[in-house]
Amino acid sequence: MLRALDVPQKADVREMCALLGVLGEPDAPTRALCEEAWARLRPYAAPKMVSAQLPAAQLRSLVKGNDLTRHLAGCEEVVLFAVTLGAGADRALRRAQMGSVAMAAAMDAAASAMAEGCAAQAHALLRRSARERGLWLTQRFSPGYGDCPLSLQPALLRLLDAPRAIGLTATKDDLLLPRKSVTAICGQADHPVTGFLAGCEHCALRAGCRRRHEGRPCNGLAE
Repeated sequence: MLRALDVPQKADVREMCALLGVLGEPDAPTRALCEEAWARLRPYAAPKMVSAQLPAAQLRSLVKGNDLTRHLAGCEEVVLFAVTLGAGADRALRRAQMGSVAMAAAMDAAASAMAEGCAAQAHALLRRSARERGLWLTQRFSPGYGDCPLSLQPALLRLLDAPRAIGLTATKDDLLLPRKSVTAICGQADHPVTGFLAGCEHCALRAGCRRRHEGRPCNGLAE
């Protein structure tokens, strides 16, 4: 499935502050900066998603680590999806780097929060579609969670035909381009499933994770 997504209108100030390293309730100037950064970025974001459904056995040979295996336990099918804000957002971020350092950082945080919001939107659409067919979808699991390495990214993009569908590729270091993009894996079953969100102990992103330092890690989040 290929479709455009809605650009979130309201700034996710809490998420932006976490990404900026601001803990607790932001003061008025910080909140104003976040809201202005969000407003500046919105016109350049053109979020799109692509998804694919396939037998879990087809993905099993590519699965790296135990955490993703546990996440897909009891699921005969998997749903893959990718979301990107598009190249326009990346260009806007590069231009911002030539101006105020604070605004450039805030816009980068806005783009990350916006991409995460679009990923949640895509997951909700897929979950609703599954329920209409009498199926259940787990929470989403991305490369970099737990012991699942980023090196899985190129294989996911190939399975999704993401380079052709939404212009999403991976660098030789397995980073996504455009940068503000998300890939995810969900298990699908004909009975209730939630999946398994890995803890922080073996996460590839542990060292710089603001969620962990703020005390609200991914495994504590519900969708």
